[in-house]
Amino acid sequence: DWSGVKEIVDRLHQRGVKDLRRYLIRREDVLRDAFDRIEVLRVNQATVDIYGYASEAEVIAMVTADQSSPTELNTFLDQVVAWSEGETAWVGEGEEETADGRKIVTRLRAVMPPDHRSQRSRVVTLVEDVTERIRAEEALREHQLLVDHAVKVAGLSHWIWSIEEQRFIYTDDHEAYL
Repeated sequence: DWSGVKEIVDRLHQRGVKDLRRYLIRREDVLRDAFDRIEVLRVNQATVDIYGYASEAEVIAMVTADQSSPTELNTFLDQVVAWSEGETAWVGEGEEETADGRKIVTRLRAVMPPDHRSQRSRVVTLVEDVTERIRAEEALREHQLLVDHAVKVAGLSHWIWSIEEQRFIYTDDHEAYL
């Protein structure tokens, strides 16, 4: 339930705040107050499993007791600004901590159902643990750099098929090789 957040944002707009992002960056106390007003109503078992807690109640207690890290506040700020600009869906990634203290990267997909948009009384948030995907992408980038370096150092050349010319062309352009 984001209705408490909406109250703060509406009040700021009434007071003449035009650039909400800039204002909330400068006034972290207001941003934290808004963050504290989110009310988590339900959590599914998949989310309980992602965070490594024993129950839905433990996850809700963790969220409501959370002191919000700078990363979480930035993610929250992005959502607040998106909602205030009329967006009804939002996607972002952030680093979080599990019950046992492990750092994970989560992809959050938040959607505001049509019947709840005026008051922002409901936001459905899907949480996906993308930690392994991020690690795999980093490993792939590292390997691509190694291959690129090996091709440059080895001075590799090769034949490639030119579709435009309809013939093989000899090249030592290592980027064409990759």
